[in-house]
Amino acid sequence: MEKLTLKIIESFNLPKRSYKPDYDDNGYEFTLPNGIVLEGLFMCNNEPTEMDMLEGLDGWICIETEDELKELISMTYGQVINKIAEEHDDFHLNDYIE
Repeated sequence: MEKLTLKIIESFNLPKRSYKPDYDDNGYEFTLPNGIVLEGLFMCNNEPTEMDMLEGLDGWICIETEDELKELISMTYGQVINKIAEEHDDFHLNDYIE
């Protein structure tokens, strides 16, 4: 299982948008084919980071490996939220149904 890096993430050719969550952090948002947006920081506290993790859906998704990213890309939006609901009793499915 290979740990995520920005190079690995970019190899998937996902749409990417830069964002600035606060004055000393910078990150990228990557949009998966299923519409889920994953975020990762490449600058934290004005220091470069390795971008070794992506988060999405208000923190319900947190991935650290290439295999986890591949799995998310292969799933539909419904499959992703149903999987989260099965794994977390405190996940409110209705908050994420379009």
